[in-house]
Amino acid sequence: MMSLYPKPKRQNNRSIAVYDIETTTDLQRVYMVGYYDGNQYRFWETKPLPPTDEHSALALFLEWYFSNPRDEWLYAHNGGNFDNVFTLSWLLSQPTERFRAEVIPVQSCMLRLRVTRTESPKTYYDFLDSFRLLPASLNALAETFLGRGKVDIDNDYENLMRNPKRYEYLEADCKLLYDVIIMFRGKLQQEMGGTLSLSTAACALKTFQQGFQKKMLHSGTPESDRISRDAYYGGRCEVFRKS
Repeated sequence: MMSLYPKPKRQNNRSIAVYDIETTTDLQRVYMVGYYDGNQYRFWETKPLPPTDEHSALALFLEWYFSNPRDEWLYAHNGGNFDNVFTLSWLLSQPTERFRAEVIPVQSCMLRLRVTRTESPKTYYDFLDSFRLLPASLNALAETFLGRGKVDIDNDYENLMRNPKRYEYLEADCKLLYDVIIMFRGKLQQEMGGTLSLSTAACALKTFQQGFQKKMLHSGTPESDRISRDAYYGGRCEVFRKS
């Protein structure tokens, strides 16, 4: 008999940090990157350059970020379809003896990008997508959780790199996302007995198991499971590389 047991009362208390990349509207060049860990805000700015250029803002940020071990989850909002894609492109441009990258895909995006330094295989860095945890725009999340929204730039992203508000805009986005995730984790733990996980679905299951499930649930026998799986047909196709 296969069973689902309640999970022990264990909460994820890894540190949280966020980063945000600003690119040109053609999505080919990076000119700013911001980082915030709840205490320190830093940003890197260069002229617009391809993310793989060693002098780009992204390259400067990543060289700094990987220079020390970090026990944290690094979030970017919609990172699996945007920010982490640029990070992965930079990683793929590096010599193989420097880094190893592993991806957990969901649909057509990266749920998690885990980076390991080759010379120190037990040191890894997790890049996560907060949109898969909280599927709404950052502005909507900030207004809901914090009662304040993003810095207004009149939706003029094409000229953001020349807008004096770009510094305030980037810093505010980083701090808003950080505050939203911290508040969400606090409510999850304190009000529902749950714990933070990689996605909305994973959070829901862990919260149910830890905060509400009082006894084991039987899920059938290995034979019934095998028979049920024969009924799983259909699916969807995902494009991971265009030739």
